[in-house]
Amino acid sequence: MPALFVRTKRRFKSRRRAGHRFDRNGHGIALEALSAEEVAALKADPALEVEECTFPAEPDEPETT
Repeated sequence: MPALFVRTKRRFKSRRRAGHRFDRNGHGIALEALSAEEVAALKADPALEVEECTFPAEPDEPETT
């Protein structure tokens, strides 16, 4: 599943943008949960580091024996 991983740049403790709060640890957001305008706002924000990434569509199931 396509997503964005977003965190603040070093000089910023936290930042709110597109309805989310970001810090230095960052977190991922599925692209389907964001509008095109929200993606553009995240990428344009000079306080944020934004990386495109992917997540598994479903969580890994533990193997049963």
